[in-house]
Amino acid sequence: MNRSDFPVARRATCINVRGLPPHGLTFPDEASLSMPAHGANPFAARPDATPAPSDPNAPPTPPYGVGEVVFCRFCGSFPAAETTVRGHRGFIIVMSMEHLNGPFCRSCGLATFRKMTASTLKSGWWSIGSLLLAPLTLLWNLIPYARIRRLAPPVPGSPVLPMQEGKPLTRRPVILWLLMPILIAGFFTLAFLPDDDDDASGTGSGPQVGQCVSDAGTLDKPKLKVVPCTSTDPQPMKVMARLEDTADDAGCPTMADIAYTMKRGSDPLYTLCLLDPNQP
Repeated sequence: MNRSDFPVARRATCINVRGLPPHGLTFPDEASLSMPAHGANPFAARPDATPAPSDPNAPPTPPYGVGEVVFCRFCGSFPAAETTVRGHRGFIIVMSMEHLNGPFCRSCGLATFRKMTASTLKSGWWSIGSLLLAPLTLLWNLIPYARIRRLAPPVPGSPVLPMQEGKPLTRRPVILWLLMPILIAGFFTLAFLPDDDDDASGTGSGPQVGQCVSDAGTLDKPKLKVVPCTSTDPQPMKVMARLEDTADDAGCPTMADIAYTMKRGSDPLYTLCLLDPNQP
């Protein structure tokens, strides 16, 4: 067998001239190969890039830091509102003001509002200054509550779940603490207003000269009551004189046996000079 019996293999030679691309290929232009400017986002899309088709059924996932999107500070959900919820506690002479800043989603905001408001209702009345600060705190919380209620249900933006909202305050026993201001106002009203029996004459200004009164109280705290002068059990005392706006009985007539001063708080209203027929 000779070499002439084999077919001659032909060697194909590819000649590439420098600067020319292979057949069918093109080099990218210099603009696409240029590096981004210092401080620019290297992953930003080129202006001439074709945007990827969007899925109309995809959930509304907004990009971070774009537009007016605000995320919840506690769970990362959106939408969220930038607001502050406050609380107050008082104990005799010690008071504390509390606050928690947002942003809050709807669930985290309602949970925070209900928790801090309930704490204020229970612990916000027990000092002198708290009688003013607790109602102001409760009124202030109505502002963030209105903003939070207007939010849509939260859309998860992180693996953390939103807070449990809990029951509304109107369905909790703690709402009864709203009666505390009414009870406090009623206590001070009764403490500083004169007794009804001292004004039982119907004149609107207490017993008058010539009327008769009887003592329905005790020695430490007398309580005068206007009665008919014909009463015999016990025999009433007769008003001989009435001195306005003073507690000094020096102006009483000599025949008067007892002086009784009616006060509103610490201010004297009038002093009655009484003749007691039971005195020897």
